[in-house]
Formats: sequence, C-alpha cells, structure tokens
Amino acid sequence: GQKRQFFNWILVILAIAGLGSRGWELRQEKLVMGDVSPFYPVAVVDFLQHSSIQGNMFNSYNFGGYLLWRLYPERQVFIDGRGLKPEIHKDWTAISSASLEVGRSGNKEYEELLDHYDIDYILHPLTQLSTGRITPLVKFLLNKPEWHPVYVDAQAYILVRDSDKNHPAIKQSSLDK
Repeated sequence: GQKRQFFNWILVILAIAGLGSRGWELRQEKLVMGDVSPFYPVAVVDFLQHSSIQGNMFNSYNFGGYLLWRLYPERQVFIDGRGLKPEIHKDWTAISSASLEVGRSGNKEYEELLDHYDIDYILHPLTQLSTGRITPLVKFLLNKPEWHPVYVDAQAYILVRDSDKNHPAIKQSSLDK
C-alpha cells in the first residue's frame, strides 16, 4: 500500500528529473551545434579539434572568447576579450600587424615575438574587417619556409610552424602556398 505509493512517487520524481536533465542536454547540443553566430570560426575550430596540431596558439583577439569556449582546457588561447595584461595586448598587436620594426636581435619585431612566445600555430582571420584585405601576418608568413598553411576558408586560416611535433600535421594537411 503505502510503500508501493511511495515507490511510485520516487519513480515519477526520477522520471521528471531525467527529462529535465535531458532537456538541458538538448539545449546545450543546440547551442553548440546550431545557435552560434556566423561571425565565429566554427569550421576552423572543428578542423583544429580533429587535427594533430600541437603547441602554443596565436589567435585573433576577436576569436579568443569563442576559442576559449570551444577548446579549453585542451588548448590555450593567446588572448581573448578580457585583455587582462596590457603587455600581452601590445605584443598581440605587433604580431597581428606583422610589425616590421627591428627588434633586439635585429629581426622583425613580430618574428621575435613569435619566437619569444614559442608560437607553434596561428589561427587568425584571413582578411582585415576594416579593409577587406588579406591580413599582413599571413602575407609575411607565407613567404617564410618554416610556416605552412593547413587550413583556410573565407573567415580564418591556420598556419603551422614546422617542427618535429607538428611535422605529421603539416604532412597530412598542408596546402599550397
């Protein structure tokens, strides 16, 4: 009698809780799969998640929050919209603009900074929003033999620095310069 009724109530509560959690899961799937703004680099992140690219990433400031959301903790971003350290933002600007100023070692500033931060790959917009032109960084790095394009679409590109750890990824996905 009473035990059976109590047991039935427990089943009802568990069923409701199960539906509620499944509803949450479905909302999360929809958010991840279909409700993302077209301004975010969904395709390039999908590619990166299935690639064997390793190491330190240099990324677009505007993509940072999205990259953090999709890739953390497996991958770390160089910068995101929080911009907590002014010196990082300054260095990000010098790299992104491919600063041609001469650095301490006599190389171009952006090259020295890529080495300083031990950047292994770059995920960045292909064109500048303000001008629609190809970003300076991609133009300069495509002329460097150690940098290889492995992904490009209308929104973003990935360049990978040749190294032992990334040679397999370059061999698998390298594009013609």
